[in-house]
Amino acid sequence: MASNIGGFTPGPWSAMSWSATEHYIPEVWNKDECGISDSIAKLEDARLIAAAPELLEALKWMVEHDETWEGDTPLPDHSGLTWNEINSEFIAGLNKARAAIAKATGAQP
Repeated sequence: MASNIGGFTPGPWSAMSWSATEHYIPEVWNKDECGISDSIAKLEDARLIAAAPELLEALKWMVEHDETWEGDTPLPDHSGLTWNEINSEFIAGLNKARAAIAKATGAQP
């Protein structure tokens, strides 16, 4: 699926190789123009960069559709734990996702 989040070059992107030690990301700006990235030394880095549009889209979807309960009020039915304590690991993951989205888009987390 094509992605054009925040004015970035639309995805999907792919990692390509010139040789065993030189890799790149082809770029398509529109139907008449295209280019390539600077050489990337590791294929794994090229693959991660190529996945960036889909990763950003997935993180945005996850954060937008989150229904995790949060709150500091002790819950008698849950041994007095709060929703923040019960869901602390997932909330920490959501905060990491929000920070990654902000880093990618230049927004405030």
